[in-house]
Amino acid sequence: RLVGSEMCIRDRDNSSASLENHLLSVTGEISVEKMNTLFRLDKLTPDSAKVKRNTIIKNLNSKGKVKISRYQDPSDRRRVVYTVKKN
Repeated sequence: RLVGSEMCIRDRDNSSASLENHLLSVTGEISVEKMNTLFRLDKLTPDSAKVKRNTIIKNLNSKGKVKISRYQDPSDRRRVVYTVKKN
């Protein structure tokens, strides 16, 4: 029987695994808005969403199934675009 933080860890691992599987099906370019929707960050302030999004991306990249990278959109330097590739 799991208690407290063990349950949180198990749930986090399950959710990150399902997120990885979903990202594997949507490889290619993804906008910030779509990433926020995928990571369920759309209700956060832009700064909070950015910090959480970067943390999630670091965790997913360290696991090794997907590689998420970001770059500035050449047509609009203020905009960031993410690319998702299978590892």
